[in-house]
Amino acid sequence: VDRALAQEGDELKLLTGAVRALMYSLAENRRIVKILYWETVRLPIGERRRLIEGEAELRRILEGLIRRGIDEGVFRQTDAFLAAQDIILMAHAWAIKGWAIKDRYSLDSYVEGQVEILLRVLVELDRGRDIPEPSVGSAP
Repeated sequence: VDRALAQEGDELKLLTGAVRALMYSLAENRRIVKILYWETVRLPIGERRRLIEGEAELRRILEGLIRRGIDEGVFRQTDAFLAAQDIILMAHAWAIKGWAIKDRYSLDSYVEGQVEILLRVLVELDRGRDIPEPSVGSAP
């Protein structure tokens, strides 16, 4: 995600790159993601706080990108906090519930489908804007 955010471009390109990077990273580490979901309540309080703060920091970064996009007129007015949280949930979904959809979607088609859905909420794509293509190396 950090590499995606370090790229040049507007908030649309940065956000789609970050979303793709997050989704592929969590899919690649799905065993760890599942364990964290199951075992978070058993973690020592300090470790649990660190995990929660890490996710909160990710949400703040995504929220900031979305807010900047709104301020610059790239994205529609929306609840940036909730949109950022939805991105995190979408990214976790493949790791947690991929078994429910893997017969219908590959990881690539899932990621691109979710990016399209997200952008249809944030951007009026039917007014001549296309979804930015994945950067080279965004998929594992």
